[in-house]
Amino acid sequence: MKENQFITLKKKTDFAVKQLNNCCSAGCSFCCYQLIEVFDFEKQTIKSTVNKLSDEIKSVVKINLESWFNFFNQNTPENKVLDEKDTIVKLMELDLLNKHQCPLLVDNLCSIYNNRPLACRVHVVESKPELCEKNPHRASSRDSSNIRSEIFADIKMKKNTLLYFSHTL
Repeated sequence: MKENQFITLKKKTDFAVKQLNNCCSAGCSFCCYQLIEVFDFEKQTIKSTVNKLSDEIKSVVKINLESWFNFFNQNTPENKVLDEKDTIVKLMELDLLNKHQCPLLVDNLCSIYNNRPLACRVHVVESKPELCEKNPHRASSRDSSNIRSEIFADIKMKKNTLLYFSHTL
C-alpha cells in the first residue's frame, strides 16, 4: 500500500470511529494489554515515529520491548521453528493469562498515538469503562467491530499485504 493510500485509510478510519459512542479517554490504557494486528505497510510509519521520539521515551520503549521478548522467549519452545498457527495460538494463550503492555505504552499513554496501528484506531468501547480494568481483553463495540471488519477486508483484497499479530513490531 502506498503512503498516500495509507494516510487516506487512517483518515477514513478515524472519521468512521468518531461517529461512534466512545468512553475511552487519554490515560485509560487497559486495552493496551492485548495483542493487536499490525499490517506490514504500517511498520515503516511506526518505526519512523519511534525514531522521532525523545531519547527518554525511546529508552522506556526499549525496556518494554526487552521485557516482552524475554517473556516470549521464556514461554516458547526452544529449537523449534514456530509456524504462523503455533505462534498466534501461543501468543494468544500467553496474552490471555498475563498482562503484558504494548511496548509503545509509556506512562499509560500511547507514545505514537497519531501513528498508532489501525487495530488500535478501531478499538472502541462505548460504555462502562470501569469494566475494562477487570477485563483488558474486552471486545470493541459492535459498530467498531463492523468498521474494523470492513477496513481489514478491504486491505486483504489488496496484493502483497502481510498481517502480524503482536505487541512488537
